[in-house]
Amino acid sequence: MYNATAELVREASNARIIRVRPDWPKRRRLGGQYGSLGLASAADPAKLVKRAYSVSSPMVDASGALIDDDEVDWLEFYFNRVAGAPDREGLTPKLFALKSGDRIFCGEKITGHCTLERVPRERDLLLVSTTTGEAAANAILAQHLAEGRPGMACSLVLGDAAWESLYRPEHAALQKAFPRARVVEVSADDAVTRTEAMLKAAFADAETSRRSFGFALAPTKTHFFLIGDPAMIGAPRKLGAWTYEDAAGGLLPVLAKAGFTPATRFKEGDIDHESYW
Repeated sequence: MYNATAELVREASNARIIRVRPDWPKRRRLGGQYGSLGLASAADPAKLVKRAYSVSSPMVDASGALIDDDEVDWLEFYFNRVAGAPDREGLTPKLFALKSGDRIFCGEKITGHCTLERVPRERDLLLVSTTTGEAAANAILAQHLAEGRPGMACSLVLGDAAWESLYRPEHAALQKAFPRARVVEVSADDAVTRTEAMLKAAFADAETSRRSFGFALAPTKTHFFLIGDPAMIGAPRKLGAWTYEDAAGGLLPVLAKAGFTPATRFKEGDIDHESYW
């Protein structure tokens, strides 16, 4: 049932980073994709409780050198402590009980569309994520740098006032080694509102945008990734087969007013987004 070994990398009271070494040959993946983890059910140990998690990346080592994903034998995952639904056995609490060396299930399929695959190489990137949605943003940022894309890249990581990213050491090393990369933590109970204000100010003045993100924001020159809390993203809610309800808040409406267009499976655009609950 189990086909991988877990290693605890770093933890806080509400978040953990683990590495999973599969018994199977690790597949090539794209930054922003996700895999699945599983542990035995308490109700029926013969069954697995499974959930999808975005594959993260430490991006750089302590010296600031990019980590080559092809040269490591592990997949990294970053997750929050969440309360399980009362009518369903949750996986995340089980992951917080793991110790280094414990066995775990890791799905062989890694998939997902929120990637750089359709983003022109010369685009600047602005990645906006909430808490452990940063996992996907880290992996996309690492791929952007590893491919030598000429554009700038900034990762905005949002959390409440008591939150801070477990990747702070890597953020510091990354920015020291790569002037084209920037990571900004927005820690506040109104982090989404603050980010909306930052974006509106950046749209209004190119110099403000350069100070905040490292580059001016403009459709056809900037590509956005919005990853995490649906309330931050502000995606339309599907009501029926062809019926949607526009969001009352979130970043998508702000970006649309500035001339940015969401990408879909069927058309290109300036914004990719993926919701994590």
